[in-house]
Amino acid sequence: LAGIGFVPIDSKPTDPSLNVHSANENLVKSVVCGGLWPRVALVSTPKQFFDKVQAGTVEREREAKEYKLFEKGERVFIHPQSVMFDGLGSHKSPFFVYFSKNMTSKVFLRDVTEVPMYGALLFGGKVTVNHIAGGLTISSDGDGIKLKAWPRIGVLVNQLRRLLDAQLARSLDDATICGVSDGNLVIDAMLSLLDRDGLSM
Repeated sequence: LAGIGFVPIDSKPTDPSLNVHSANENLVKSVVCGGLWPRVALVSTPKQFFDKVQAGTVEREREAKEYKLFEKGERVFIHPQSVMFDGLGSHKSPFFVYFSKNMTSKVFLRDVTEVPMYGALLFGGKVTVNHIAGGLTISSDGDGIKLKAWPRIGVLVNQLRRLLDAQLARSLDDATICGVSDGNLVIDAMLSLLDRDGLSM
């Protein structure tokens, strides 16, 4: 990056100006998603069961083995040595990206990272909007990942992606950094969506 003038030539990886958002976990995961796409797996959430208690009903806690991972319709498993192996039930998003896939007794995914929903929408494959039936499709190597969402979300995400691509292209042409401190509305909107994963304050 320093060779093309994108960052100052005398900068170091630990410079604070280059690590402004290093604590923003959702942003870091989203960038990883952009780099590893289309290596994405989806979590299938098990059915909800409720137990009767004196005050009414309470949802039964699910076990990690009840969650199933699928990649392109094929059942896959998180490798037991992966950090995410025991944390599958505590995920917030259905998207997981992985670095490698190995076949031993089963198809195992290694180096698995959960990706926020808006991280997949903004940095994943092409987002197609179904205006008639509703819903979105994120393209992934000929397959599509279908999501239930209002069509307006897909339209807004596509517009934000176009604006972000234009910003990045302009920065590469001018050899400048897309700064957040200069009141860049596109970057601010993207960071706000990723920070709260689309939820309002």
